[in-house]
Amino acid sequence: MKKYLAECIGTATLVILGCGTAMLVGCDAAAGSGYLLTALAFGLTIVAMAYSIGNISGCHINPAVSLAMLINKKLSTKDFIGYVISQFLARRTNHRCDEYGGSLENRCRFLNEVLDAVMEHAGNDLAVVVKTNMWDDCWRGVSVEEGIYIAKELAKHHVHGIVLSGGTVSRSPMTILSGAMPHKTLAHYMDMKSFWWLKAALNIPGVAAVMTPTSPFHELYFMEKAKIFQKAFEELQSSDANHQSPVLIYVGGVQSGDNCQQIMDEGFELFQLAHVLIKDPDFVNHVKENPHYHAGCGRSNYCVGRMYTLDMKCHECVERDGEMIPKRLQREITQLEARAKQSVEAQKQRKS
Repeated sequence: MKKYLAECIGTATLVILGCGTAMLVGCDAAAGSGYLLTALAFGLTIVAMAYSIGNISGCHINPAVSLAMLINKKLSTKDFIGYVISQFLARRTNHRCDEYGGSLENRCRFLNEVLDAVMEHAGNDLAVVVKTNMWDDCWRGVSVEEGIYIAKELAKHHVHGIVLSGGTVSRSPMTILSGAMPHKTLAHYMDMKSFWWLKAALNIPGVAAVMTPTSPFHELYFMEKAKIFQKAFEELQSSDANHQSPVLIYVGGVQSGDNCQQIMDEGFELFQLAHVLIKDPDFVNHVKENPHYHAGCGRSNYCVGRMYTLDMKCHECVERDGEMIPKRLQREITQLEARAKQSVEAQKQRKS
């Protein structure tokens, strides 16, 4: 999954900077300056992406490159499909003018073709679960209405489950994770040789906040959007007695046994755990023993800032294992956890 997300980021960056430069400066055949600037924009962007994501995905950022790697047996078929789907689906990266670009129906065409083949091969032997975005929460990203359309397209293939997520790694990462990005932690653990330019940018006042805006944290932060999708599928079921909806799987902000119970009370048969298991890998057993158990994750997102360079680990686990965390990072953790706590309290007051 990390490879596919890296390709999505790389492709989006290339299109925005390369095509954006061409659009702004134009191409003056007489002076030739437009051609030069556009060529430099594409070239320098590819170099920057090669340093950034080359060690993660190989920096294809182009279906043609991915195809060449597949033919040369340097890329598995599974990874090839994931790379290309990531490059086709997003409106901000898909600028095709044929039947695979333009309208949402066209942009879903390749995904539908892939799912046709997957479901045929899975048959009755495998359960197929698809994770999809309810909305991208960014400019020219998938809206909630488009997200519902995509989810219904998935249902047409009779997939067995749909995980309802949101946000994008390249444009709205904190929508996915909720809370604030620990910029100091992120910059601290980055390798200087590979990410010197990004480390420098993160240390410029104001730049980090623009790159990764905060999304205020509260428990079950995707519930409101997930219920919209739930209602859409209930309406579809009521209008068509023969329609069989897939299981909708909730994910996002599960912190306690009470959260788990609320999810089931809202009508979701299954839910996915992620962040909480980093803080407490034994969370499920603790809830089994005490239905009101709370993991106590402070949501500093230290684990997120660390994961791009090292293993994904909660700061409490790091300290417990004897690893030292610099004082400036400790201060950042304290500040972000206080901010997350304020956000949770504000959400409770709004509900009351």
